[in-house]
Amino acid sequence: MRGFFSLGPVIFLIVHTYVLLHFRLLAGKIRVFDSELRAQIEPEQEDSDTRARLRRQLPNDAFVQFLAGPREVREGVVGLLLKLTAWISLVIGPVALLVFFQLQFLPYHDVGITWWQRIAVLLDITILWLLWPAVVRSTAEPGIRRWTRFVSGGVISLVPLFMVFLVATFPGEWLDEEFPWIPLRKMLVAGDPDTEARRPTSIWSNRLVLPNFDVIDYVKLDTKEKLDFLPVTASLRKRDLRGAVFIDANLSKADFTASDLRGAQLGGAHLENTVFDAANMDAVSLISAHLDGAKFNGTHMYGAVFDSAYMQGVILNGLDLQLASFKGAQLQNASFRAAQLQGALFDDAHLEHAVLDNAQLQGASLNRSFLEGASLTGARLEGANLGSSGLQPSASTAHGNRTFVICMGNGGGKPDECTGSGVITYSCDQYSNIGGGGPPTAPALGSRLCGFTENGQQKVAPYTFTHVFSRGGGQCGWTRFNVVCSYP
Repeated sequence: MRGFFSLGPVIFLIVHTYVLLHFRLLAGKIRVFDSELRAQIEPEQEDSDTRARLRRQLPNDAFVQFLAGPREVREGVVGLLLKLTAWISLVIGPVALLVFFQLQFLPYHDVGITWWQRIAVLLDITILWLLWPAVVRSTAEPGIRRWTRFVSGGVISLVPLFMVFLVATFPGEWLDEEFPWIPLRKMLVAGDPDTEARRPTSIWSNRLVLPNFDVIDYVKLDTKEKLDFLPVTASLRKRDLRGAVFIDANLSKADFTASDLRGAQLGGAHLENTVFDAANMDAVSLISAHLDGAKFNGTHMYGAVFDSAYMQGVILNGLDLQLASFKGAQLQNASFRAAQLQGALFDDAHLEHAVLDNAQLQGASLNRSFLEGASLTGARLEGANLGSSGLQPSASTAHGNRTFVICMGNGGGKPDECTGSGVITYSCDQYSNIGGGGPPTAPALGSRLCGFTENGQQKVAPYTFTHVFSRGGGQCGWTRFNVVCSYP
């Protein structure tokens, strides 16, 4: 695949250059013939049969007839068809094919090959400007018309360059991040996947869209014993798979070690015993995915979504899972030792006999979660929404004032005041859901952070709510609040 898309443009440029050189030499000969014909036959004989008969003796080549054929061939419908044939086959088609090379390879996110394909388009346009004008130039053409053609040709040449340099980009690429406002990009290459049609909504795609993809070769692995014996079904190590769509795919025992899966969609996928070691899985969607036996050593999963996923016994020790969502997930016997789970959502999750020792759960939500037999030794639960999980502080254990530092935002530009293990972070979406800084924000944070139980009843301690600062940066800026709970 890489060899084809690397060498294909090279071979095509060589062949296209050879053809253009051939036609330039041919055009020179035809132009000499035409000049001699005009010089030896008097102008008043322009419409005589002599010149027409001589022109008809030229080869029946479309290009020759286009340049020096009889008048009835060079004009009218036949002449128009000859011109279109020459321009499409020698100018428009070759450039379009090189652009198509890049569009087809774009989902594989290879920076080197993609840039070579862009340079190939630029080289081909340069070669056309060097050779094609000499082919179609007419000595009798007025200067104004020639200048008009030059300007219009320059403007048209910018269209494929605009396409390959600014429209056909992929997620994470420098051009994609520096010029996010480019029109036509979403319609042509960056459309969202159609979950019903299982294909991208754009004409082409700048990411892999492979719903229902199956990595298992059932011809060779025709029995369960053979599949169990095989250590890896597909090696996808160190691949750039940002934004890839593998909805309902079967990727069991695949190896994604050190791959970039940021923003990928793997909802409903079968990922049993799949390896994700050292992978970047920020904001990945694994809704209803089957992850039993999957390995996540050193994986980064900030803001990942595991809602309703099957993850019994999965080990996620020490991982960055801030703002991750595990709503309704099956997490029985899973291990989250020392994991960063600030702002994570475990609502309705099954955490029976799960291990959350020393986990950072500040600002997390465990409302209605099932925690029978779970271990939370040394876990940090400041500001966590414990709801009806059975872990709500009681009036006998909650005393005095407790201060919570809350920062709203995500993305780049995080202030130093919003770092540290004691800071509770909410994403922009979570911030918006609690009022976005409006009147509902204070009571929403107060009830979440200052709740306690007394005589079996849930209550909210008095609190003070302070807006500390709002700054730019990231997706929605960064806003810090302090909430001080005054327990009785």
